[in-house]
Amino acid sequence: MATGKPHRRRGRDLQGNNLLYHYFQKRLLEENPEQFKEVVRGLILGLGVWLPTSAYERFPLLVPYAARDAACRGDKRRGIPDQWGAPDATGRFRDDNSLIKGIPRSLIVTNPSNSIVNGSRIGTGFVAAHVWRKLRDGSDAPKNESTYSFLPNLVWLPAQLAKLTDREGAFAQTCFRPSQLRFTGRCRSSRNSRRLSHRSGRNFPCEMRSQRSTYRSIT
Repeated sequence: MATGKPHRRRGRDLQGNNLLYHYFQKRLLEENPEQFKEVVRGLILGLGVWLPTSAYERFPLLVPYAARDAACRGDKRRGIPDQWGAPDATGRFRDDNSLIKGIPRSLIVTNPSNSIVNGSRIGTGFVAAHVWRKLRDGSDAPKNESTYSFLPNLVWLPAQLAKLTDREGAFAQTCFRPSQLRFTGRCRSSRNSRRLSHRSGRNFPCEMRSQRSTYRSIT
C-alpha cells in the first residue's frame, strides 16, 4: 500500500577514517599494482617518522615494563571492564599501544627535504606501527615484550597509511627496509666505537629531535 511518503533508499555510510585504506588496498592495488607500490612507498618514506639512532643507543626498549594486550581495554557490550595498566601474568603493564603512541609528541620532526613535516610535531591521527609483524616462531612481534617497544621496530605513521602495514607479507612492510639497515648500521658502528654513515636515497625517513639536541636526517 502506498503511503504517500517519499521513498528513501538508505545506502552505506562512507567512513572517512577507512576510505583511503580501502581505495589503496581494494582498488588501486588491483587495477594498477605498480602505481600502488610507487605511491605507498613514497608515502611511507615521506610521512613515516622514526626516532633517531642516538636514542636507540640509550633506550633500545622504550617501555621495557610493558607488553601489548589489545584486550586490556575491555568490552562494554560484553561487560568486560577496562584493565589498561593492570599487570599481566608476568607482571608487565598491559598496554594497547597507547604508551608508545604518545612518546614522541614533545619532539620535533626534522626532514629538510620535506617541508610538509619539517619543524613540526606529531599531532592526532598518528599511530605507532611495528616494522616486524611476526617472529621466527610465528608469534606476533607486537605481543612480545622484547620487540613490542624495541626502538628499531617502531615507526609513527598516519593512521590510514599504517593500516596498509597490518597485513603480514603486505608490500607496505617491505618499505621499512631502510629503517632496518639504518639501525643495524648503528649497532655495528657502536660495537666498533666509530660512526658509520649510510646512503639510502634522497627519500630517507624523517627523524625527530628534542628542544635541546638536534639530530640531522640522513640523506
